[in-house]
Amino acid sequence: MRVLLILLVLAIGGCAGSGGTWPSLARRPIEGPAAGASRPPVIATAIAPAIALAPPLPPAISDARARVATIDRDLADLASRVATQTAASATAAAAARGQTEGDAWAKAQLEATRLERLGTQAGDLRDRLDTIAGTLAETAAAGVDVSAILQTTGRAIERARKLEAQAGLALTDTSRTPR
Repeated sequence: MRVLLILLVLAIGGCAGSGGTWPSLARRPIEGPAAGASRPPVIATAIAPAIALAPPLPPAISDARARVATIDRDLADLASRVATQTAASATAAAAARGQTEGDAWAKAQLEATRLERLGTQAGDLRDRLDTIAGTLAETAAAGVDVSAILQTTGRAIERARKLEAQAGLALTDTSRTPR
C-alpha cells in the first residue's frame, strides 16, 4: 500500500512543468483555426424533437407477442386436458354415487382434485396474461401503440377465464357425490 502511495505522489508530481507549475488548460494555437482564417458556415439542421421519436420498447414488451403465443399454446393444451379430466371426473363420480367411502369414492375425490388443479393452472395462465396486459397498458400510457398485442392478450385472457370457469363448473357437477 505504501509503495502505491509513493508511486501516486511521483506520478502527480510529473504532471507539473519543470518550473513547478501546472500546465495551462487554455487553447493552444494548434487546436483552433489558423489565424485570419474564416470559420466554416454553420448549417442549420432540423432536429426532430425527442417527443416525436417513438421510444424503444422495453425488453419486457418486446417479447410480449412470443409470451402471449406461448401462453395461448398452453391454454390449448390445458383445454384438452380439462375436457379429458372432466370426463374422467364425471365417470368416477357416477361410479361413487351412493357410497360414503371406499375405492370408488376415493377415486372420485382424486379425479375431482385433478380437475381442480387444472382450473388452478388456467387461473395461473390468466394471471400471467393479466401481468402482460398491465405492462402493455403502462407502455401505451407512455405513448407506444400496443393496441394489436393488447387485443390479442385480451382475447387470451378471456379464453383463460372461460377455461377456469369450465373446470370450476365441472368440478361443482362432479362434487355432488355424497359421502
